[in-house]
Amino acid sequence: MLAAGKKGVAPAVLAVLNKGEAPWVSLVGSSVLATALLLLNYSRGLVGAFTFLVMMTTVACLVAYLMCALAELRHSWRSAKGWAAVAVIAVVYSAFAIFGAGQEPLLWGFVLIAVGVSVYYLGRRPAVAVTPVLA
Repeated sequence: MLAAGKKGVAPAVLAVLNKGEAPWVSLVGSSVLATALLLLNYSRGLVGAFTFLVMMTTVACLVAYLMCALAELRHSWRSAKGWAAVAVIAVVYSAFAIFGAGQEPLLWGFVLIAVGVSVYYLGRRPAVAVTPVLA
């Protein structure tokens, strides 16, 4: 989130650093989100809530893996058939694993992705237009 805040694709407040050079707003935000998810699932017991958070983390990582595999497939489709084959295997594996995580982590994953996309679009800063100076 620090890099996204610095590049302008997320709210700039996410890039605020403390005295120790840590992005404290990002760290507090992610901790609050993890705590909220834990509390929402605490009725299952500690082990059930932990298992749910592990499944959510796995789904989040696999979605990123799926996007990377799709990008590699698009990139190497015409020029590098071997890498395209590896990318196809990665796409199939990640899609299978994502759907194998279960309905509830998948649904929560989509909700969190929707929130993340909303933060992305709301936090973007408009590009500064450069006007040429005529002498």
